[in-house]
Amino acid sequence: MMLRDERWLIALLCFVGALRTFLYAAAFPFFSNGDEDLHFDLIVRYSDGRIPRNFDVLSNDALNLISLYASPEFLQTPDQFQNGKFPAPLWKQSPAEAKPVIEVTKAGWSSEINWEASQPPLYYALAAFWWKTEQLLGLNGIQGLYWIRFLNALLVAILVAIGFVAARTVAPGSASLRVGTALLLAFIPQDAFYVMTNDVLSPVCFGIVFLCLL
Repeated sequence: MMLRDERWLIALLCFVGALRTFLYAAAFPFFSNGDEDLHFDLIVRYSDGRIPRNFDVLSNDALNLISLYASPEFLQTPDQFQNGKFPAPLWKQSPAEAKPVIEVTKAGWSSEINWEASQPPLYYALAAFWWKTEQLLGLNGIQGLYWIRFLNALLVAILVAIGFVAARTVAPGSASLRVGTALLLAFIPQDAFYVMTNDVLSPVCFGIVFLCLL
């Protein structure tokens, strides 16, 4: 039996898990070396109703944002730049300084094939809806990119709740298992939740299927 105080504790763990994910998602620059640019390209395509049917290069709409907000930290080292340190983000530089770099960056990314186009559509459809919601709120540019990442915070909160319900179903008399499962999920250091990737729906979908099986 679940006590009232336990409900508040699980709600708190859902919030803590979401907050931790939110902070890490906000801390990392774009775009990670986990094909985050490719996932973003598919989100843009789905938001426009252009569901991919073959492997194609990155869309121009996605490239415009990728070339402006891409950061070198994931793929390069400071010694590759002048004075041995990373330059200021392009979107913080003056247009005159940033334009040549943006053009070179866009040209370099324009020939990349989006191999993620073969992935299942559920995450991209959900993220595209989330992206459209952001546009209705008036967010754009770098704010819009982070808005997509922040969807993961909501998914982590849902995952904590699913883990708690699963543990309660398996062992209804064990408070330590119920709370311990939620505690683990709230604090597990899984960096897949800090970037745009379709992997974030895998544990949520598995958890729902597991509950159905139980």
